[in-house]
Amino acid sequence: MAPCPVCKKMLSSISAHLSTVHHVENVEEKKILIQLANQKVSILTSPCPVPGCGYQKTRLDRHLTSCHRDLSDQARERYIQMAQRIKAITLLRELRASSPNVPMATRLDLAAADESSTPDYDQVLESAKSGVLDISRRLRMGQQVEESQQTLFRYVCEAILLKEHQLAESAVLNFKVEHWVSRTPSTSGIFLEHFDISLTPQHEEWLEMYFAHIRSWSVKKSSPDVHDGGIFFLSQKGVPVVNLPNDMKRLWELYPQASGTDLPAVAPVAPLPAVAPASSCQPSSAAGSEEGDDEQPSCSDAVGQATGQPQAPKRDHSPSSSSIARKRRAKSTWLSFLDLFPVTVHATTPTCEEIVGGGFDRESFRYFHNKWRTVQREQRIQYILDKCKFRNRPSEARVYNRLRAENWSANCPSAMDVVKSWLPVKDHIKSPDIIRRIQEQSWKGLCLKDFGPPKNKGVIATMPFSKGEVVCDYHGEYVTQEEGNRRMQQLFDEACYVFFFAGRGEKVCIDAQHSPCQCHPHQDTFGRWMNHSRRSPNVKPHVFKLPLTEGTRWHPIFLALTDIQVNEELLWDYSVLSDEGLGGETVGLDWLNT
Repeated sequence: MAPCPVCKKMLSSISAHLSTVHHVENVEEKKILIQLANQKVSILTSPCPVPGCGYQKTRLDRHLTSCHRDLSDQARERYIQMAQRIKAITLLRELRASSPNVPMATRLDLAAADESSTPDYDQVLESAKSGVLDISRRLRMGQQVEESQQTLFRYVCEAILLKEHQLAESAVLNFKVEHWVSRTPSTSGIFLEHFDISLTPQHEEWLEMYFAHIRSWSVKKSSPDVHDGGIFFLSQKGVPVVNLPNDMKRLWELYPQASGTDLPAVAPVAPLPAVAPASSCQPSSAAGSEEGDDEQPSCSDAVGQATGQPQAPKRDHSPSSSSIARKRRAKSTWLSFLDLFPVTVHATTPTCEEIVGGGFDRESFRYFHNKWRTVQREQRIQYILDKCKFRNRPSEARVYNRLRAENWSANCPSAMDVVKSWLPVKDHIKSPDIIRRIQEQSWKGLCLKDFGPPKNKGVIATMPFSKGEVVCDYHGEYVTQEEGNRRMQQLFDEACYVFFFAGRGEKVCIDAQHSPCQCHPHQDTFGRWMNHSRRSPNVKPHVFKLPLTEGTRWHPIFLALTDIQVNEELLWDYSVLSDEGLGGETVGLDWLNT
């Protein structure tokens, strides 16, 4: 039994099937198709299909075994099949070009550009390389990156897996964060065991940049009711990508010269001026970008932002067309404006002379000036709230004194605006979003990682957490203290996941021995997997009285002790004995070690 190379049906007689079903009468055409179906196409001098190799001498099978030892048997077999398919398509194209007397019946060689366009996409990726390297540099320096550029960066990362490594669409769509964090070093870069493929160091860097700087902020700013499911490739809204062919089409359109289409050419990427990193390392347009759905940017917009050159606005004969055109030009150069005038809490508002001297026209001055001041005002409000850490709602007089101490002579937020932005910790903990995440165990920005012995499993952050932010809860079965003590005695030397605490005299125990738990049988809970650190914990358990489905009860919640970055392991002190005063809602904890 072998699959038909045309219709993919499993057949015992390929020759008869090609003659009767596909009407193949050309002898040479049938011979090539039968060899392809039986995997007997000669590839002795075919180039190595492993990305970045370039070997093309003799005995490809021996080369894959001797020079790519990190590949599994399945991966080597897949690369051999890929090389045979490329060679068969090449032979079919040569046969068609010779104008045979007996016409060819199949169109496998003509459809190859749509089905397996690796050579074309290699050129597209090569053309995109300079732009991707520039975006990567900006991300590494903590500079602002527009959403359309982030989307372009994601397209390239998808193409690396989908086109260069010939992975199935379903495999790329189901690529998860846990697969990425479990990658291992290899002789040629890193090895993704889930796919049985090796990535070059540069491709690993690009995927890591996407994971740490683009995906993380997509999760961070996503709607509370959105859950990414641990999927690696996410849209700007934080939901899993579902249409890879459309993404590849848009990437193809951005670089038409490389793909051989008749679309307008893409201008080369202009080098950006060397500037100091911005105050915020958030790689999105949150620092002043207008809200909108940039998830699927138009070809002209994405090309303009990827190359750093503004595109000409479309003609609009309405009365406000000139105003709209100015705003479009201003938005396209907002990133360059931030390079010259980064927004920081203590920066001075740029004047008209400074803006014009920086190369920006006077027509755009008001747009840049107002946008810059709005972003800084929001930063200053958050700065006061983070610095003062008001436990109770502050009075305007108290906030006013704090603002005066900063000596901000201009663009100072009002005390009323700061008070309106203040949110008590306990009210935030009791929000419907937190309650829903406790019930569903759908915490964002977390992933399990196997660190190997002796630490074994642990939890890492896949999005940044701010100090005091809710991370997750300690989930398990609620039992009485007596029942908890009885279960502890039965554990002997086994690992202990029994959590004892007291809520205003009410002694409670949470048993998290079983994972997954009975109420969430298809998922792991994160609280029980966090490892111990007495010297450098970055999360701490607090107990709050929450209105859960089972009734109002005391429940442990982990809050961030410090600012937590992507890929950082979450650690807490198992020997913590007390949790002091957050508005009177927290009480003492006691971790009983075995």
